[in-house]
Amino acid sequence: ERMVAALNQPRFDPIPVEEQVATIFAGTQGYLDDVAADRVPAFLNGLRIHLRAANAALLATIRSEGELSEQTEQALREAIGEYHREHVGAEEEAASVARVPAAGAESAG
Repeated sequence: ERMVAALNQPRFDPIPVEEQVATIFAGTQGYLDDVAADRVPAFLNGLRIHLRAANAALLATIRSEGELSEQTEQALREAIGEYHREHVGAEEEAASVARVPAAGAESAG
């Protein structure tokens, strides 16, 4: 289900090949495993924005090489890992805060 979401593209607005490579890589390397299936499209959209903003040279390398060298693969792992830690970590923190009972809201018993 997550990989199907990773492969979906907006109609009449194809995703550049280098960004497709990054999103497929994220899916096949386990970066989507702990992202809720309904959040995968937003996660991947954010990842593409992050890569364009912070890793434009990496995307250009993927586009020009036509395949992932070991060095490019490592750089891609680092870039996706950074975004994953920030995005998934923030979601988990927000969820744990939501689960903490409010002061004085202890169960009666």
